[in-house]
Amino acid sequence: MAMLYLASRAQKLRGAPRFSVFTVDHGLRPEARDEVKMVSRLCRRLDLPCKILLWHDGRGGPALQARARQARYELMAAACRQKKITALVTAHHAVDQMETLLMRLARGSDLTGLRGMLGRRPHGDITILRPLLDQMPETLRALCERHEISFVSDPSNYDETFERVRWRQTALQIFKTGLSPESLDRSTARLAAVDDDLDLMVDDFTQRQEVITPSGVACIPRVSFTALPKTLKRRLLQRLLGWIGGQAYPIAASTIESLCQALDAGEIRGRTLAGCLIRPRRSVILIGREYAAVAALAMPATGRQVSWDGRFTVSCRREFPAGAEIRVLGRRGLDEIKARGARLDQSIPNGLLQTLPAVFIGKNLCACPLLSEDNDYRVAIKSPFAAK
Repeated sequence: MAMLYLASRAQKLRGAPRFSVFTVDHGLRPEARDEVKMVSRLCRRLDLPCKILLWHDGRGGPALQARARQARYELMAAACRQKKITALVTAHHAVDQMETLLMRLARGSDLTGLRGMLGRRPHGDITILRPLLDQMPETLRALCERHEISFVSDPSNYDETFERVRWRQTALQIFKTGLSPESLDRSTARLAAVDDDLDLMVDDFTQRQEVITPSGVACIPRVSFTALPKTLKRRLLQRLLGWIGGQAYPIAASTIESLCQALDAGEIRGRTLAGCLIRPRRSVILIGREYAAVAALAMPATGRQVSWDGRFTVSCRREFPAGAEIRVLGRRGLDEIKARGARLDQSIPNGLLQTLPAVFIGKNLCACPLLSEDNDYRVAIKSPFAAK
């Protein structure tokens, strides 16, 4: 509610954006309907367009708050896309930040987790902005009271059956002990800077070692991998697995650490993890998509360009023919590509080549551009590893 007031003031400034408001009724408490109506009334007073979003799948069970939070983001992101809005602003504050850090500490999080919530982060094609991370909730409450803005204290924030609420109580005690939100903000900013530096070093390594092959499979030279410091090994594996496997959130630090140790010790010949297939060889470590993760993925191919599996952009020189689909190449498709005389990279196992995108019409294979030249079709790999 404080952020609503700040937004209404901000958009009166010259060159400021126009704001729309989304408020979610999760259907978990009978009072929620009146609360979203309260938000709507304030929006009318502040001249802000408001839309109430409903979550119809709210039920009991494990991780209810986490599921509700995920649903809230999905509903608001969909509403943003419908209105062609590119940024979503949320009112997370310093206590939210501290409770998030404490929960991640309890789970043995790595540096990426310990940088806390980001003031700016991508969420698909939308940017999430959190401008109030250095503000205490009592400051925001005082702002509401000063400008006669009604607000509600969500009772679920005091229900200690939820893990996050227990950590919230601890976070409040930490601030009372003497930590200031400014100090927390400075520390998380410094951790974020180190975290970004690690990513830059991983980007540089992937470029110098040509880790991403023309077919989109990761190929890490073993000698170079062995020479990396442990922290960079873990970050490299985490980013490769996250990108290839299409993971929305970083893979658990303990999982990456176990994988790193197994690779260093030569204890695995092949493993599936997070939607990826890891195939160590004598001189390289290969990482590609797990076939089962994309076997049923089919995208209708219309217009001139289609995104597939988050990593590939498949394009047609003119327009895709009627009935065309982008699907996984598969064993039968790979056999057909070989029969057509394509020269394949023999260092990459067939199992990984079978997971590449191909253009089909019905059961007929039109092309697999990553494996054979085709005048009509192209595939671009959307790599997150920036060129230096």
